[in-house]
Amino acid sequence: MKLDFYNKGSWIKGFLHLPKKKTDKLVILVHGFTGTRDGPAGLYVRTADALVKNGYAVYRFNFRFTDKTYREFQKTTIAGQVDDLRLVFRMMKKKLGFKKIAVIGESLGTVICTLSGVKADVFVLWYGFTFIRKIFEKRFLTKEKLELLKRQDYLEGQKSWKKERYKVGKKIINEFLKLDTSPQVRRIKTPTLVVHGDADISVPIIYGKILYRNLKSKKKFAIVKGAGHGFSNRYYRPSTPLLIQKKAIKVTLDWLKKEIN
Repeated sequence: MKLDFYNKGSWIKGFLHLPKKKTDKLVILVHGFTGTRDGPAGLYVRTADALVKNGYAVYRFNFRFTDKTYREFQKTTIAGQVDDLRLVFRMMKKKLGFKKIAVIGESLGTVICTLSGVKADVFVLWYGFTFIRKIFEKRFLTKEKLELLKRQDYLEGQKSWKKERYKVGKKIINEFLKLDTSPQVRRIKTPTLVVHGDADISVPIIYGKILYRNLKSKKKFAIVKGAGHGFSNRYYRPSTPLLIQKKAIKVTLDWLKKEIN
């Protein structure tokens, strides 16, 4: 069912998937940079289907200013997405009454989870990282691009396998320059599963291992062999082998069943 939340003048737009049997267990899906509630190559749609079949409610949503059109993407910021996740979590717990909540983040969504401070029962961080500027350096933080940013309020980006172009605003670029989430990662007390593909060239697996080492909570590290970024094939094409996605979803489901009874 469609479920939207209003936050500071704009809408967080999402879908709440409910299992046949009433449950107090919810999984919130947090998308990554330039992503949407569908997930890369439909990953979040398939994840929601699998979780619902196993008795979990699932909420997948677009952060404010993020959708497939990229019309307002220039307005998105790290701080804004953190605020959105906090609002979603609060509404799900206090207004809708879910008592046990897991949060799954993918790519930059793992950083949003880290910074949010939400008291989830479980975290699952897919192809995530402890944020350092090196992750986005080649794309947006070169000397030439930072000089260009002095003359205009945005930089242009392009999806790696599509023709869609988008504008990245000055505010989020400045956040990329200064952000280091190491302290926040070390403060996480929530049981956390880190899942990474060994063929990821966008966020190489070493960053997932660093994230895992920084965690001080109960934790587990799982490798999906042959998986690129977005649990796609090596070069992040939309023709994602479903077997790769299914492996990632299964290891996640096994963790949820163990940690949320």
